[in-house]
Amino acid sequence: MVCRRVILMATLIVSASFAAVTGETAAPRCQAIHGETILAGDLAAANPVFAALAPATSMGPAPMVGAQRVFRGVELARLVRENHLPAGPLHDACFEWPTAAIPASRFAEAMARVLSLEPGAIEILEQSRFPAPAGELVLAKTDLQPLPGADGRVSMWRGFVRYGANRRFPVWARVRILAPVVRIVARAPLAPGQPISATALEATATTDGIFSGTYATSVAEIAGRVPRMRIEPGVAIRLSDVTSPPEIQAGDEVEVEVRNGAMRILLTGKAERSGRTGEIIPLVNPTSSAHFSARVEGRNRVVVTLVPR
Repeated sequence: MVCRRVILMATLIVSASFAAVTGETAAPRCQAIHGETILAGDLAAANPVFAALAPATSMGPAPMVGAQRVFRGVELARLVRENHLPAGPLHDACFEWPTAAIPASRFAEAMARVLSLEPGAIEILEQSRFPAPAGELVLAKTDLQPLPGADGRVSMWRGFVRYGANRRFPVWARVRILAPVVRIVARAPLAPGQPISATALEATATTDGIFSGTYATSVAEIAGRVPRMRIEPGVAIRLSDVTSPPEIQAGDEVEVEVRNGAMRILLTGKAERSGRTGEIIPLVNPTSSAHFSARVEGRNRVVVTLVPR
């Protein structure tokens, strides 16, 4: 322990001696800047000799956010000569952009304005922690992206703070956004494969993620379609839960076109199974009770193509 103290004291003595010989002093306290250039008025705060210049005279570019711009004695002396200023004491001058962490409430308020929602509808789960410069917080709706596996409720929003002339400091936030939405639910259980009537559905108001766009939002989107599986009453219906009804339902009476080369014969058949366009389904001739297969061509229309011998 004694040895460590001796080494530390020796280091401090050497450092002080080196500073005395080289003329170096402790780093100056940085002044805040808010523009693209450092002005004579800024330098005059540390070196009154620059007060002789017009305050708006440019003395050098501003640093990037997070960096410092320090004017040392040699550079200050050069600026004095170039601007024909009287001699005087010169002190190092430091400049930097003032920065601060962005409050979560500021993120939420900016997002709410973009989405036309109340700030309470937005929950900031995580955000960039790097201190940002003062400026305009810019968030575009096109930069709001849903996160996989979050069912549209949690999203990543990337934006930036615009500062200086047109500089950008990137920021981001992971958010949960719940907004008022309309969901379509069944009044009673819906059986798979059976067309859904409009009277079997109702619209209900609730809150959900703004990217939960796979749900039906109007009765017209569901009515007339058929469930892929059983749908329980009161459960919000996704668009993927239903499909278009087949062009031909089992038991339908259909028009059968028999093609044999250039010859065409029309007759009537009864579908024994439902089918969609392009599918082959079994049918029966109501007159002869003969069974045959045909390709579905459209609504209640099938085609039988005979191969000429």
